[in-house]
Amino acid sequence: MKENNQPEAAENTVERNLGGEKRVRKALNVQVAASMAGKQVAFAELGERVKRRDPEGEKRIVVLLDGEKALEDQLLISFREAELAERVDAVILDILHVMEYLWAAGTALHGEKGAGRTLWVREHALAILEGRVGRVIGALKQILTKQNLRTHQVRALQTAVTYFGNHKHMMHYDRYLSLGYPIATGLIEGTCGSLIKDRADLSGSRWSSVGIQAVLNLRAVMKNGDWDDYWGYCMRAEHERLYRRLPRSNPPTTRAEAA
Repeated sequence: MKENNQPEAAENTVERNLGGEKRVRKALNVQVAASMAGKQVAFAELGERVKRRDPEGEKRIVVLLDGEKALEDQLLISFREAELAERVDAVILDILHVMEYLWAAGTALHGEKGAGRTLWVREHALAILEGRVGRVIGALKQILTKQNLRTHQVRALQTAVTYFGNHKHMMHYDRYLSLGYPIATGLIEGTCGSLIKDRADLSGSRWSSVGIQAVLNLRAVMKNGDWDDYWGYCMRAEHERLYRRLPRSNPPTTRAEAA
């Protein structure tokens, strides 16, 4: 049974190019980092990383966020200061957060086990992916005004309308998909778990900001594949610090002066 399922499982890890050839879908040159110093410092460090990775400024920048306005505001501020703002081609709202609001609205209207719940969510999710966010907002508003809803239903739909309206500028998914941009932060969410939570959120653990930052730095070095290079650099630097010989300012010119 396992052997028969292997080709089907492998099929989910590949995509086809225009010529029909298969290629593995894999993120390339991934670098991870974590900062306990706050949004401003984190985005400033991100800007420096972007410059180092693309010093010629030839690549477009695509950013995925979870919808928190403070993150978007600080990103734009930091990237303007780093002279990177003009290179940002898209700031994308994670589609998984969009789906949370859709499912909440669908559940409120049709019930958690209602027969029409999945179809309703599918229809509106497809519309959003096709770039028809405005129509989805309009449809939700019509339901609010034309149907006799209960309090919890009104609350769920109003919450979705407000969320979609506030983030409409980050929801041009038809354009993002046509350009091949990612629209979900699964890679980022997974990294947050493996880089930070698996170590820092252990039961009974207590950390200072300085202490956990040191641990996270080491974990990032390891996950980025720089472990051997990092320790080689550390050993060379420590050897230089301990054993380097400072030149004498006035070396002796005669044997008597040396004595």
